[in-house]
Amino acid sequence: MTKAFVLLLVLTTALKGFYIEPQKDGKESLSPFVGVWDWKTESSSFSVRIGERNDSLLFTMGGVFYSGNRIHSSEWDEENKALQMIRIKKQKGRIIKTKISEGISSWIYNENRANNYNDISFELLNDSTMRFTLDDSRSYWPDTAIMLRRDYTNTDFSDQTYEHIYKGK
Repeated sequence: MTKAFVLLLVLTTALKGFYIEPQKDGKESLSPFVGVWDWKTESSSFSVRIGERNDSLLFTMGGVFYSGNRIHSSEWDEENKALQMIRIKKQKGRIIKTKISEGISSWIYNENRANNYNDISFELLNDSTMRFTLDDSRSYWPDTAIMLRRDYTNTDFSDQTYEHIYKGK
């Protein structure tokens, strides 16, 4: 009986680590994706900021790659609000699939690629870990990254958008 109780306690505690509790912002629950997410290696790092406004999720991202040889900063307006790089309808579940302009990584090399859109996904593994997957093997962004939550900030996004924003379906 004691062994069964201890096993049940251990399993319950382990499963709580995978439960994603929605954030509270006043009366409404924010998407569990909302926040700032980071990925770092010895020579590269990037962050994804995800905010929520009305029925939409808004994304911006930027990073430093190859020890600073490639830099893509998140873009901000004159009021220090993030420009929207992706805007999609708020979704339920642990996976968001959308698209992003190749311009995020290739505008330096070929402006024509900016109007091409690649698949991108964000999967919550638990409350503090997210898998980022980008289907763009030609860029210097990682194709897969395990990102850690820095905070739960609902980033204040500008009404201005990234030139090649993907507005979703």
